[in-house]
Amino acid sequence: MAKNRRSANYNVDEIEALIDFRSEFEPTRFKLTWLVRFWDLDVAIRNLPPKEYQAVLLVGLIGLDVRTAGTLLECSHQTAWRRYQRGIEYIVNYLNGGHVT
Repeated sequence: MAKNRRSANYNVDEIEALIDFRSEFEPTRFKLTWLVRFWDLDVAIRNLPPKEYQAVLLVGLIGLDVRTAGTLLECSHQTAWRRYQRGIEYIVNYLNGGHVT
């Protein structure tokens, strides 16, 4: 049986803002919305494939540059960047109710 998730209409910029903690939301004005979006993001991040999870963690959440992340991930900085971008796309798709493989 498939999970029944609501569609929240997240976009790439919004996800990157949440991950980078540069959100365009006003947390004092929209506290519940803010918390729900972070909860959604947490669930989506936990469902990332391992390589994308590592890239989103290092580049997005910790804030490392892609060269350093590539070194830690033992891959080129281009590969680290592609994994980060795939991770963001995965999160957007997941949160918008898309089928994730």
